[in-house]
Amino acid sequence: MCIRDRCGVMRLNIQGMMCTKSCTPTVEAALRAVPGVENVTVNLDGACAFVMGTAPPEQLIAAVEGAGGNGKVSAQLFGEAPEAAVTRLNIEGMMCTQSCTPTVTAALEAVEGVVSVNVALDAKAAWVKGSADPELLVAAVNSAGGCGKFRAVVWTE
Repeated sequence: MCIRDRCGVMRLNIQGMMCTKSCTPTVEAALRAVPGVENVTVNLDGACAFVMGTAPPEQLIAAVEGAGGNGKVSAQLFGEAPEAAVTRLNIEGMMCTQSCTPTVTAALEAVEGVVSVNVALDAKAAWVKGSADPELLVAAVNSAGGCGKFRAVVWTE
């Protein structure tokens, strides 16, 4: 089983988060404190976190489970088949979660081979799981919203 994609990103499913005011920042801070973590995006709606870096999964899970106090928050690795890679796109032009992120999400979900999508406004990025061609993902985002509103590129180290 592949737990880290080709960019070093690991997905954790997180249960118990209820809000963006306290829960997601607490989980994010706990994950960022783990040695080897380079970047973190926590998504309340998706009940998950994407962690970039070399930190061992066991330490990430322990950090999340220690963050909530009294077992409030729990985490587990998101199991991915090796052929289901995660592609990160950096996206410019998103301004809100009411219209922009749903538009980008819908455009990406319409691409053949996409299994799941997580769009994060604060990170100006999207993580797309599946076998879709990254250039088709970029084209889908760039054509969404009309008039060149969004500009996507495949993230590279």
